[in-house]
Amino acid sequence: MILKRFEFSTKLSALWQIDRWLRKTLRTITSTLFNEFVIWILGVVLPWGLRYPLSDVGWGGVDALLNNLAKRNPDFRVVFRGDFDSFRYGTGSGRDTVRHLIEDHLPLISSKGLVKFEQVCHGENRFRKSSIL
Repeated sequence: MILKRFEFSTKLSALWQIDRWLRKTLRTITSTLFNEFVIWILGVVLPWGLRYPLSDVGWGGVDALLNNLAKRNPDFRVVFRGDFDSFRYGTGSGRDTVRHLIEDHLPLISSKGLVKFEQVCHGENRFRKSSIL
């Protein structure tokens, strides 16, 4: 089976808990055409999840696996879609933003420009429409 894109939705408050699941999932992806990993983080008015520190060890493993996937496909990218102001293109606000939290925990792929952020309206979340969230 050919996998080109993998998308899933999570709440910001759960982001600190999913690194183990992400590592297990990313290890199973063998498609050389896989080039887009999309993480939807929507429906949060205030970023309460920032109070939970992300595990550096766990997210370091996620970062390494994403980097390995990028080595197989030069068009590879990781896209975070959400309704956060810091996801808006050109936003350079303070270090307390969700965007910076993510970049700090994915330094390898972030430094290579492989992490993209897209601000989307709450209504654009197809996961919410299908009650998956």
